[in-house]
Order: sequence, then C-alpha cells, then structure tokens
Amino acid sequence: MKGTLAKIFSFLLLIPVWFYRWFISPWTPPSCRHVPTCSQFAIDAFRMHGPVTGIVISTGRILRCRPGGTHGYDPVPWFIFRRYRPDGRLLRSRPRCNRLREHD
Repeated sequence: MKGTLAKIFSFLLLIPVWFYRWFISPWTPPSCRHVPTCSQFAIDAFRMHGPVTGIVISTGRILRCRPGGTHGYDPVPWFIFRRYRPDGRLLRSRPRCNRLREHD
C-alpha cells in the first residue's frame, strides 16, 4: 500500500514536468547546461528515489542550473548520503558551567 501511494504521488508530481517537456520546451531555444536535462533528471529522480527525496534532489538540480552554476554530466545519484548531525542528548547530560564564575 505504501509503495502504491508513493507511485501515485510521484505520478502527480511528474505531470508538470511532462507538461513542460511537451508544451513549453519545444518553444524555447536549447540552453541546457547539464546532461541529462533537468526535466529528465527530475523524472529519473522521482522514479529512483520516490516523491519526497525526488523533489528535493530535482529542486537542487534546478537551482544549480543557472549562469555561473555547474555544468556537464550530472546524473541522479544512486545513493543519498545524509550529513551527520550530532545528537544533543550526549552534550546535555553534563551540567553547563562557566569556569570564570565561582561554583557553589
């Protein structure tokens, strides 16, 4: 059931991408900086990683596609690495104190 909902949501999010590819892109001059194009990248990202991660990855790619941005071969990554964020519970266990003040 979860996979079916993800596919339906991905399909709904891909409708604007297909609309752009079929109706807007033929009327604009070719000016893509990346291979594959941003619309193909978005389609691949939604199919490989699902709707939530796909929209994050494709939005990042569209934001990189600007003058002064990146260019060249930029495929959809197979693996998404999340940055390490330290857990605050380890640091909160110790009482905070200022060494310059006197302690009770």
